[in-house]
Amino acid sequence: MRKACNEAKHTDPFLREWWAENSKEAYNTGLANAAAAFDTYAKSRRGERKGARMGRPRFKSKRKARLACKFTTGTIRLDDRRHIVLPRLGRIRLHEDVPLLADAITEGSRRILSVTVRFERGRWFAVLQTEERNTIAPATRPGTAVGIDLGVKTLLVMADSAREVREVANPKHYDQALTQLRKASRTVSRRRGPNRRTGQAPSRRWEKANAVRNRVHHRVANLRENHLHQATARIPAEYGTVVVEDLNVKGLVRNRRLSRRISDAAFGELRRQLTYKTQRHGGRLIVADRWMPSSKTCSRCGVVKAKLPLGVRVFECDACGLVLDRDANAGHSLAALAAANRKTGTGVAGDPGPALVVVPKRL
Repeated sequence: MRKACNEAKHTDPFLREWWAENSKEAYNTGLANAAAAFDTYAKSRRGERKGARMGRPRFKSKRKARLACKFTTGTIRLDDRRHIVLPRLGRIRLHEDVPLLADAITEGSRRILSVTVRFERGRWFAVLQTEERNTIAPATRPGTAVGIDLGVKTLLVMADSAREVREVANPKHYDQALTQLRKASRTVSRRRGPNRRTGQAPSRRWEKANAVRNRVHHRVANLRENHLHQATARIPAEYGTVVVEDLNVKGLVRNRRLSRRISDAAFGELRRQLTYKTQRHGGRLIVADRWMPSSKTCSRCGVVKAKLPLGVRVFECDACGLVLDRDANAGHSLAALAAANRKTGTGVAGDPGPALVVVPKRL
């Protein structure tokens, strides 16, 4: 398709009028994405692709699809810490300062391979794909394991093998913006919106009100993403072994009383970030079995309580008399799984080690 388009742009009078006004990367990006979509569809039909069955690629409207263009050739460089130079677009000022990236490129320790410009959450982003030497240091405590208990009231409760307990609060960004979001949604509902059944187009007042509501959602998403990255960056940098739970998030959100707060906590994104960041620092990620009763198991003697309602926040062991916070006890129980495997992190930054799934004996 790319070869046919390059031949037709000189002969077809329709293409000749506007083809040269845009960068060739704009067309190549669409053709590459279409080729990848048809390749995925063909592999799914032949049974060569894992996961859900993929449907035939469909036409995407520019009003609904995410606008993006990938630049792989031409003049691509950081002019200074606040400007980037792209083909056909020229010198563009950045919203934020990037001193670390600019200094690494100037020193020669990092090289730009491509730049993807995309429109997301009401802003334009330039995503640089770079090649660099691995300079990330290993974990500062490679011989220490930490168990992480996820929650809604407290996002993370970390209990390590040295019996230290630390917490990461849940800021609840969505709840804080709920009043503002309700007001914006009420304004949108009072405007004339689109109607697919009748073909009614939205009014200008509806589009402006909807943009205001989207900015609230975008701010909540940005705050949540920033908090998750800060929380997950410190854990693999310190501990050589990280033990997490395998939660059934899809089943948890069926609880109508907790679904909103569970979705706001983003347990799945936490797990994803911990997985690749642990491998980056040469550590090891252990995923506890979904049916492991970590909250009911005594972290001192290992006795499992028959019942422990969710409203009971203090764990009291009937065998050894241990009295401990419920989440801290679960964290210690998870950290004990690392001792059963006997191995800790490799200590080699960037060593790709697969996550281990520990299936304890069911009681």
